[in-house]
Amino acid sequence: MKNYTIFLLLLLFFSSCSLSIHSVSKGKIDTPSKESYQVTYLANFNDSFVSKISFTNEYGDVENAKETIKSWNKTIVIKAGKHVKFSIVTKGNQARGEYKVLVDGKILDQHILSGKKLKYNFEFDLP
Repeated sequence: MKNYTIFLLLLLFFSSCSLSIHSVSKGKIDTPSKESYQVTYLANFNDSFVSKISFTNEYGDVENAKETIKSWNKTIVIKAGKHVKFSIVTKGNQARGEYKVLVDGKILDQHILSGKKLKYNFEFDLP
């Protein structure tokens, strides 16, 4: 009976810690080679949540967006041969996030997460 009670308490604890994670490292993407690429990062949330966002900028460096509420997008031209990273951490009372990464207008990754804590990470290399 004691083990049953402990099991129920653990089940209750873990059900309240809702965590959604999407993390992919794609490697070199399959797209025609050229001098530079237009990369678009998109994030939309179901409510006004503040999120920590980091993304690769036009110089190939990781840049942080300080505050993001409801929706966020950024389009940048990045030179060929760069490693590109898009990462978001969101906390909320049952958050829902929709994420997309596009290269030259074509969707490279698209994902929807929901929970109290959302972690989205997508990386790839430009040819």
